[in-house]
Amino acid sequence: MNYNNFDKINHVKALVDQSGGWESVLSNYHGLAQSFKKGIRQQPCPLTGGGRTKFRWFRDYRDTGGAYHNDVGPLPDGISVVSWYVGCSVSQALDEIIRICGGDLSRVTESDAAKAQRKYTQQSAYKTSEEALAKAKKVLRNNKAQAKPILNTHAHDYLRNRGINSDLTNMSDLGFHPKLAYKESDETNWQHFPGMLAMVRDVNGKPVTMHRTFLDTKLPVKADIIRSKMIFAPISDVRGCSIQLDQPRDVGFGEKVIGIAEGIENALSVREATGTPMWVGISDRLMEAVKFPDDVTFVLIWADIEPSGAGLAAANRLKERLEKEGRNAEIFVPNCPEGVDKIDWNDVYQSKGFDGFPPALRPEFQLDTGVVIHD
Repeated sequence: MNYNNFDKINHVKALVDQSGGWESVLSNYHGLAQSFKKGIRQQPCPLTGGGRTKFRWFRDYRDTGGAYHNDVGPLPDGISVVSWYVGCSVSQALDEIIRICGGDLSRVTESDAAKAQRKYTQQSAYKTSEEALAKAKKVLRNNKAQAKPILNTHAHDYLRNRGINSDLTNMSDLGFHPKLAYKESDETNWQHFPGMLAMVRDVNGKPVTMHRTFLDTKLPVKADIIRSKMIFAPISDVRGCSIQLDQPRDVGFGEKVIGIAEGIENALSVREATGTPMWVGISDRLMEAVKFPDDVTFVLIWADIEPSGAGLAAANRLKERLEKEGRNAEIFVPNCPEGVDKIDWNDVYQSKGFDGFPPALRPEFQLDTGVVIHD
């Protein structure tokens, strides 16, 4: 039987229920098996062993397989946990779970799948304690209060150094924080860096968390630390969310267009070079899950090239999903110079300027970024 991804997810969840639950699936992975036994208390990362309080299971983890990782964010169900732990796509994780459960998805009826869908909807994928939620809200509130508009700040200088010359006056979801707190691990002391902040919103525009880019204290470059880009603990599920630099652009007949790229620097480069309104997917895995308003019928996906192929694979999965939703999607991939196996659209913009970009929108639909687009 052929399934769309949504149907397949519900069928796999039903199959897991029939096969002994998530413990029987996750026990096939040593780190997850050991972690599962520890229950809902905070614990080290089951993948790397790092940090004493980096990972925890949700209260209903035996039913949903869901967990929270400080560096990754919420992993709402066992499918997400397997995808993260193995380092594969959601589609590949589904096939892996089917294999673990005996390889026969056909034994799951439509009634079983519908029951599983109702169960997971009622239990809610994203769960956290009231104390943790209150703490996350306080952290976001305090950091937002301490932030400044990005114009004429160290963060603005950082973007200029990355080749971004557009007018950022109205870029209200980008900001500058003079003293972001950073901790390398539980065993190290707190450090403070200036940083660029970006609001992360859900499909309805509701703020969910903020993205941080830690900067060098003096030079307009990223800080020389292990994790120079992070998000704060979100107040709800971050899957489906994005950094919304622009509003979708009206192209007539009630239809709208938006572009999407993984990183802020890439999105600003595309925006400036082509006039495309842009959202940011934050990472390859989060980008493929971004949700779009119903009236967005054209999505332009600007993919990265990297040795692992993760960026392009995520772009292809996003395109496939959007087309199943009845939308139009197109992927743009940068040309890789000979001998180069990693390149993104900011690299292209810095090395080739406008000449490195294909035409994306007709002139009448292009944004006015304050930079004249060359033909």
